Amino acid sequence: MKHLLFALTFLPLASTLAGHNALLPRPQQVQYGNGSLTLSHLTIRFAAAPSAEDQFAAQQLAARLSAITGGKIEIAKGRGYGKTIVLKREENGGALPADRESVGPDSRESYTLVVTPKGAEIRGRTSAGVFYGVQTLLQMI
Repeated sequence: MKHLLFALTFLPLASTLAGHNALLPRPQQVQYGNGSLTLSHLTIRFAAAPSAEDQFAAQQLAARLSAITGGKIEIAKGRGYGKTIVLKREENGGALPADRESVGPDSRESYTLVVTPKGAEIRGRTSAGVFYGVQTLLQMI
């Protein structure tokens, strides 16, 4: 049975992760706890109506988790069931970078990733943040 070790509070950019595989882009802040999340029998769902970009990120996550676990990881149309990974986009924003776009915790690419034994939440400022949060979660597995 595959497990994901707990990781709490992820934001993109700068920090050292001594004793752990490097995550790219490097998180601004990482806090590890105890416990694990079982990867099998997870459901992916959206906190609100997804954009096409949000759906793309969910499909990538579901396909990779399905390949790892050997079972089908569903993308729920409603609330989901059992242990879930929730993708939450906080605001609309361009899928592509704009001229002179700033980086950091207020950028459109920022996200927070929280993993507990009950599930996970990837909260992105925009769809770009959700996508990068999914990529970080996949790197952790």
